[in-house]
Amino acid sequence: MVPARRTSPWVAAGVSLFITCGDDVHPVEFVAHVDRIDAPAWVAADESFEVTVEGNVGPDGCHRLQRVETVRHADRIEITVYGERLVPSRSVVCSDEVSVFEQRIFLDPPFGDDAFTIIVYQPDGPPLRQLVHVRE
Repeated sequence: MVPARRTSPWVAAGVSLFITCGDDVHPVEFVAHVDRIDAPAWVAADESFEVTVEGNVGPDGCHRLQRVETVRHADRIEITVYGERLVPSRSVVCSDEVSVFEQRIFLDPPFGDDAFTIIVYQPDGPPLRQLVHVRE
């Protein structure tokens, strides 16, 4: 069985990019750094719930959140947050603001029998993990 994939649209709140007329911008995709997972410790077996991931997409306004991908398995839910760096082909001025994100992910049942793990992949190092218990 192939795991179900869900992708949410990117959020670009606060992204500032100034492009001169006629410039082309070529995006480069990467896995974004996630600082924190916020999920309940317990969920009902038959109810949806929300997970929030927060992190840093990049050091300036040329970075933005592109998408969040979830892959479901019986015992875990894997989350990967993708950012995008806009690489100009000509002169581009980016804001100096750090590009951060807070993304809510809505998860629907079914969930594992007793518990399952939320795994959030990082660009470097081990993934973040949070155990969620399921009650009938």
